[in-house]
Amino acid sequence: MKNSYVKLKDVAKLEWGNTSITKSSYVEAGFPAFSAAGSDGFLNHAEFEEDGIVLSAIGARCGKCFKAYGKWTAIKNTITIIPKKEKVNLNYLFTQLNDEKSWKISGAAQPFITLATVKDRLIQLPPLAEQHRIALLLDTADRILKKRESAIAKLDQLAQSVFVDYLKTIPDKKIKKLEDCVFDMHQGINTVTENIDYKNSGYPIIQSKHITSGYLSLDDVRYVSDFDFKKYKIKYRPEINDLLLCNIGTIGKSIIVNADVNFLIAWNLFLIKVDKNSVNPTYLKFYLDHLFYTKYFEKFLTGGTVKFISKKSLSSTLIELPSLSSQHLFVESITKIENVRKICMKSLASINLLIASLQHQSFAVN
Repeated sequence: MKNSYVKLKDVAKLEWGNTSITKSSYVEAGFPAFSAAGSDGFLNHAEFEEDGIVLSAIGARCGKCFKAYGKWTAIKNTITIIPKKEKVNLNYLFTQLNDEKSWKISGAAQPFITLATVKDRLIQLPPLAEQHRIALLLDTADRILKKRESAIAKLDQLAQSVFVDYLKTIPDKKIKKLEDCVFDMHQGINTVTENIDYKNSGYPIIQSKHITSGYLSLDDVRYVSDFDFKKYKIKYRPEINDLLLCNIGTIGKSIIVNADVNFLIAWNLFLIKVDKNSVNPTYLKFYLDHLFYTKYFEKFLTGGTVKFISKKSLSSTLIELPSLSSQHLFVESITKIENVRKICMKSLASINLLIASLQHQSFAVN
């Protein structure tokens, strides 16, 4: 059967969120309020009493969607989407709309989506019964995905608890600055001032957004030519057991490079080359994670709208450093948790592939 397409305005009521309400109006308890970041506060009144979708229409997460149930309000920088129940299933519609890459986004410094763009957005619309079936299938897969993500988060919490207990029992630890525990530390390439020529193939440039749940995601990655790679690789190419630490966004989040890969790092990452004669890279990763989870880095943030931590502040970060043999023993003891985490991560990747496949099959153009 040939797919049927309609404009979003034909199957939903669309309007801007209340532009007169900002987060300064939030109260401690009340009805859920949605900003461009999602449900992040409460108001003492509700402007909607029906299920709907809130679209982030202005800012960094332009195109991100959030489900809103019952009584709620959408504030500045959002667009509300109330499906007409007799025409479209809310969960089915959400699955089509919640894809940031699929939206026509305007603006550069401040990206935004216009209401006209939302109204004219084409929606694939099979019969309502088929919509329900697709929504149920994708919702089941999504619930499994969230369970895996929850399991990984709990394993991370367990590993951190083990690490904190370990620190309390070590008598021979010394206090050193991070710069004294590493061979070198670089901030990545400034892709604005260097004016790198991005291409659809070549060598990827990894940014802070590509570091998720302890692994590298290459979604929406950009590339440099062979010439540029050779130009920068000596200083900005990570090697096995190097650490990458986020400087923008989830500041302080880090990963260990565990494969010999050819990529460069962008300005919003620090490349930390560990002195393996005194520091076990996995131990240092756990210590940096400990600082991240305890919000240690927040007191050193600088900058205006976009916050970051300076190389000077990061270099002077104090590290509790046991003997190298003690660090090795800790890493051995934590291996079981890490192995279970790897299994969960592999399962998570498989589920993500399954969901992508289901979405492709459900929304493929016939």
